[in-house]
Amino acid sequence: MCARSSWRRDEGGMTLTECAVAMGVAVTLLLVLFSFWEAVHDGRAKLFSRQHALAVAVSCLEQATEAGCGDLVPGETRIVTVEGHRLLLTLHRQQAAEGLWRLEVTVSWDARGTPQALTLVRDVASAGSP
Repeated sequence: MCARSSWRRDEGGMTLTECAVAMGVAVTLLLVLFSFWEAVHDGRAKLFSRQHALAVAVSCLEQATEAGCGDLVPGETRIVTVEGHRLLLTLHRQQAAEGLWRLEVTVSWDARGTPQALTLVRDVASAGSP
């Protein structure tokens, strides 16, 4: 009779190699799921930042068009905080032609160490300066 090898599995158990492979597969699946979740979360955060920046830029451009720049000083950078997002807002104004002014609103922010910016431009017809 041959002695039974300790490397072979018993009728109802698993070998150490099978356990290690199963754990490796499980850890790999968990890492893939975590990476997917992180990518989705990062994408949503970028989307929300861009939506906030766009809303601020549109609001600023409307205010500048209707109120002749209102309390916004062209060339000056203002810090705006929207739902925890810190945005830098800059309004530029230049005369494009006789009676035509170009208003340019730039909103910039930092998304996880990467600078982002959004610029809206509108030409406004006016007898004087807007």
